[in-house]
Amino acid sequence: MENIATPNVSQEGAMLYKRTKGEKVVFIIAFILFVLYAVVMIFPFIWLFYSSFKTSNQYWNDLMNLQPMALPEQWRFMNYADAFTQLSYDGTNLFGMFFNSIWYTAVVVIEGVFFSSCTGYCLSKYEFKERGLIYFIAIFSMTIPVVGTLPASFKLSADLGIFNTPL
Repeated sequence: MENIATPNVSQEGAMLYKRTKGEKVVFIIAFILFVLYAVVMIFPFIWLFYSSFKTSNQYWNDLMNLQPMALPEQWRFMNYADAFTQLSYDGTNLFGMFFNSIWYTAVVVIEGVFFSSCTGYCLSKYEFKERGLIYFIAIFSMTIPVVGTLPASFKLSADLGIFNTPL
């Protein structure tokens, strides 16, 4: 048998990751753009967090004086306690709102996984005439943005009388 020399894996791996100067410049520019994008996406949450410690009057005064980024003059940590104890809408407190959100999320996820797996199983296991059409409809429905269907979903739940209920 011939003795075939195997290439050194570390040298081969180093060759794969060797970049030209142009690739390095593109990589650096892309990295800077992604860092700026991340800062732009994270900044509203930071602003929301430190604004949550302002009093209501200070928040509105800062907005009227065109200084929405001003730090709180007096840090009110009680705002969070007040939100959990005093916030109520239509007879539901904040804990009830959290429960409704978790309940709705769990039901929608379980229902979506169940029906998707049933459809996927039937389409992969059985041969029938309309299989291609059902597959096309399933793939096409994934291209429709969820945001575009929100008004129709809201109208449907209101017409069915299940709006503002756990169902």
